[in-house]
Amino acid sequence: MRRTRLALALALLLGALAMAAGCAAPTPEEVAAAQAGKAAARETLDSFVQAVRQKDAALLRPLLSPGLSLRAADLLVAGVEEATWLERYSGYAPDIDATLSQTGWRDWQEPTVSLTLSAAAAGGATEDEVTLARRDSKWLIVGCAMARPGPGERLDPPQDVRQQIEPKVHHMMTELMEGRVADILYEMPDTAAARERPLNVPWYLMLFESPYPGVAIAEDLEKARQFNILTWPNPQAPVPFFYESPGSIAVVFHLRYVWFAGDIYDEDTLHLRFIFDRGPEGWSLYTVRLSARGIPDS
Repeated sequence: MRRTRLALALALLLGALAMAAGCAAPTPEEVAAAQAGKAAARETLDSFVQAVRQKDAALLRPLLSPGLSLRAADLLVAGVEEATWLERYSGYAPDIDATLSQTGWRDWQEPTVSLTLSAAAAGGATEDEVTLARRDSKWLIVGCAMARPGPGERLDPPQDVRQQIEPKVHHMMTELMEGRVADILYEMPDTAAARERPLNVPWYLMLFESPYPGVAIAEDLEKARQFNILTWPNPQAPVPFFYESPGSIAVVFHLRYVWFAGDIYDEDTLHLRFIFDRGPEGWSLYTVRLSARGIPDS
């Protein structure tokens, strides 16, 4: 009796395993769907990589699923555009074959699939997640998670942005080299927020005077004009871009100087930051920030 029960249990177990094994095997239709899904996804990902490499968010629009709302599509495109300006995305070349090889046939039976694109670039490694949704015979983008820039991170903006900003920076640096600051002030908006900076003082001092008085940028520029800059950058060379905040980028220079009249005999560094904002007519200078030992409370 015991042997009979054991044999019956073993038979049931083997039957269950056989049924499970049968369920695990894909049908020809499922295999065909997986192959078609991978081919369609490759086409979308190839175009996505080109959009990132060219730093052209407009190329991303045709790759988005029509199921996305207009706001969701705008936010997705804006996020990708912001990420592609990071220096680490220059020369973006993820291994799409490796990405697709990590998916199984079951993934392509679902309405959506999330794929991880890994790439090593000169600016640093990236790992991005792109979510695709089936739309007829295509797999189109419904989500994308890429690196977010932080303050002070190095940027490599598109050529059209460089062409708007670099000539202005070259002109202002030439003016500063020749001891003139009027043109720099002329480029800035005529607002207190742009033309004044808060004093860089301990927080507890602000308890005794609120609001704490600001310092005119014109005073900082006039002070810096008196410094003996030891090495000026080439005024015609490509300028270094850095992330400032959403809609704002900075061009930053670190200039070694001495200032005997101010008792600075050992070399110090003047940190000079031109901050540009994007407006309806393109990029324009918003303000200038200077900090150095020779500029008090900067």
